[in-house]
Amino acid sequence: MGIARYSNYMNINTLDEEETLSEDEIASRLAHTRDMLTKTGAHYVIDEPLELIGVVDDINERLARGERP
Repeated sequence: MGIARYSNYMNINTLDEEETLSEDEIASRLAHTRDMLTKTGAHYVIDEPLELIGVVDDINERLARGERP
């Protein structure tokens, strides 16, 4: 499970630093970060912590079907 927006792969150290970046730069970093998290074995990659509820729901549904996510 990886949260892309707040990953070290984003290479953003402060909120002030983030505010100086263009939307295109943030989107580019997010794409790279999602790719890196997936390549390093994250089974789920989300952008924001609020998306975690959906991941937990999905995992619970998969467990109920007998899967081992």
